[in-house]
Amino acid sequence: MKSEILIFEKGLLTVLIIILSSCKPEKAHQAEGSILSVQDKEKNEISSKSTEDTFETLLDRSRIEHKNIFMVFSFQACGWCRIFEKYHTDSLVNNILNRYLIIKMIDVIKNPEGSDLYQKYGKIGFPSWAILDSAKNVIADSGNRQNGEGNIGFPRAEMDIQYYLKALKKATKSIRTSECEILGMKLKEYNPEAKK
Repeated sequence: MKSEILIFEKGLLTVLIIILSSCKPEKAHQAEGSILSVQDKEKNEISSKSTEDTFETLLDRSRIEHKNIFMVFSFQACGWCRIFEKYHTDSLVNNILNRYLIIKMIDVIKNPEGSDLYQKYGKIGFPSWAILDSAKNVIADSGNRQNGEGNIGFPRAEMDIQYYLKALKKATKSIRTSECEILGMKLKEYNPEAKK
């Protein structure tokens, strides 16, 4: 019964997202960030792709930079999504994660491709995240620890923070323990519930 309710809720959310995105069509933004490990020609080829190729552009970057893709699914009215975005744009967090991953925040309402990607790679609820390789294989996602069906969203509880850090270690291999400690500290810093 519980799984039927979750499937129904995910379907309902998809319908809402489709309706909202059709009311306010906007072009998807191209993958952001600089490509430091490739020649200028490759950079220009990637940046010149059309906005309809956003996911393909991320996959191209992943292959060229030898980095996995960390997709975070969100939408503007989601409070925890905005907090997770602030965490990811923190200069220290951004500096660490961009060494190892291509971070892409995907607004499922503003980005026409976002709803489809969320349906394929997201978990029920927001924010939701997934780490993929260049062959579209999911390395880790925000599915809960026990059965993979839930969504830890913004990692708040210590168990969720450890799950998030373990996912990063699985996806990056070379991330340092000291960097994970900083990321864990930053998650706690951005969690408004921790300040109460």
